Amino acid sequence: MEFAFAASAILVASFVQGLTGFGSGIIALTLLAMMWEIQYVVAITSVFSIFICLYLAWRLWEHIRFSEIRSLLVGAAFGVPLGVIALKHLAPGIIKGCLGVFLMAYALWSLASTDKARTRIAKTWGYPAGFGAGLLGGAFNTGGPPVVLYGNERQWSPNEFRGNIQGFFAPCAALTLTLYGLNGVITPETLGWNLKLFPFLIVGMVIGDRLAAGVQPGPFRKILLLSLLAVSVVFLRAFFLPNN
Repeated sequence: MEFAFAASAILVASFVQGLTGFGSGIIALTLLAMMWEIQYVVAITSVFSIFICLYLAWRLWEHIRFSEIRSLLVGAAFGVPLGVIALKHLAPGIIKGCLGVFLMAYALWSLASTDKARTRIAKTWGYPAGFGAGLLGGAFNTGGPPVVLYGNERQWSPNEFRGNIQGFFAPCAALTLTLYGLNGVITPETLGWNLKLFPFLIVGMVIGDRLAAGVQPGPFRKILLLSLLAVSVVFLRAFFLPNN
């Protein structure tokens, strides 16, 4: 039962990542934390993250705009090391609770607003967004929400979004994985689970990636916002019900 549940969680998580470009870490963390300790889950999902990011970055290379993600990467370079420290020393519920409130307010406001009133934010907002993503990525391997918010407000097209977000996640995942290894988060036992669950990662990721080609910009934006809303509920639950 443990293996079946873990395999199902990884399959669903990688499918969502392939479809939208983010979300595997959040989904896998939420599901697997029901039976494993948070550090154990983060160790397993961090190894998978680098495979997902590299595959999707290769598939979407022509859509990556490095001028759009440069500021994100600079911010993340400072956020990831602090996140790794937070993983070992801070209560995760506090950080998730604050982020949950912000994401819920943003998602509800964006869903209620019209596209006519939207203007693109400046690229300089990528620095705090990248820092926040690095902090969350280093702490919980869930760095997607700040980058999704930034990309949505930069009005990236679906292919640009999926490409840019992988162009950002790939180096961040490599840095996070290195720091996890140096700090003893990744162990032979967690790597053993990576080997056993790897086929389910590939299947989910490939199916999601293929289906994403048929999603239009309007529905794609709604999928992103609804995903952020769902993430906010997960984070708020972790704050109010930390032991469940």
